[in-house]
Amino acid sequence: MKAGFTLIETLIALAVTALALLSIQFGFQMMTVRSQQRYDEQLAWYHMLGELEGSQYRFSLGKVYLQNAQLIPHSDKERTYYLKGHDGNLILTTDKGGYMPLFKGMSYYEFDVDHGRLKIDVKTKTQQFSATTAIGGKHD
Repeated sequence: MKAGFTLIETLIALAVTALALLSIQFGFQMMTVRSQQRYDEQLAWYHMLGELEGSQYRFSLGKVYLQNAQLIPHSDKERTYYLKGHDGNLILTTDKGGYMPLFKGMSYYEFDVDHGRLKIDVKTKTQQFSATTAIGGKHD
């Protein structure tokens, strides 16, 4: 008998090696996708906070419930805004209709008041966000 591998043994070894390499590549792709999703959610979170705390509205805090926060703009005294969830999105809507989506992909959210400021807690599939905003005080 000759020492060495048969053609069948060599093909099986190549097939096993190919499967192992494909599994590793798939794992790296999944890690990259998840990392990108986490980054996108963080970016959306800070964009939402910037929109709410920006100078366009300069909100004062009205009534705050677990799932709904009333925001009163300084610029338009006849309109009241509501921050609430709708179909997995955090939206800003008004008492006169219309809405603006602020944050997508929520699995849970709640509002609270922390030292007179609006506190927002949000959970997504991959992470949890919490912020005490600059929105606070009573409307003048």
